[in-house]
Amino acid sequence: MAALAKISSTAALLNRLVKEGDMYHNAWNKCSVSLVKCAQAHMRYYICENFVKNVKSAETSQKVKYILEALCRLYLIYHIILNAGDFLKCGTLSSKNIERLQEEMGDLLATVRPQAVSIVDSFDIDDKILGSALGCWDGNVYQRLYDEALKSPLNKADVPQAYYKYLEPLMKSWMQAKL
Repeated sequence: MAALAKISSTAALLNRLVKEGDMYHNAWNKCSVSLVKCAQAHMRYYICENFVKNVKSAETSQKVKYILEALCRLYLIYHIILNAGDFLKCGTLSSKNIERLQEEMGDLLATVRPQAVSIVDSFDIDDKILGSALGCWDGNVYQRLYDEALKSPLNKADVPQAYYKYLEPLMKSWMQAKL
């Protein structure tokens, strides 16, 4: 409903501007921010609708289905809360509804949290692509962090050249000024 309300109000504004004498392209430009928001709202609606449809029709175990449903609900609630103003403006939800959704979001996060690493791992994105020193399964987190820190250009020299070029002269001038 919020997406439809946003699209309807933007279309009404565009038509009103044209009726008041604006050239169509000028009216369109005046509505460009609203038009982008309409496109975003429409895409959110499309994604949410298909997410719900695919989770409902997923043929999987009850445990996986339970987590998928929780993730789906979390995704929906996240976007409702993120765009609460749109839902409040069109009267679809009240502030009480938003408060209840915020509470439910906390509950859903607690439900999903124990599975979060497994869910992300299910995407099977290679650690090298992620550039993650933390996401490896071998348990060498601290050694990997240390090795990555050694590779950083900031750690090639004990003291970066910028210190000698900028900070040291500045600090010496301050010291001389105090003497």
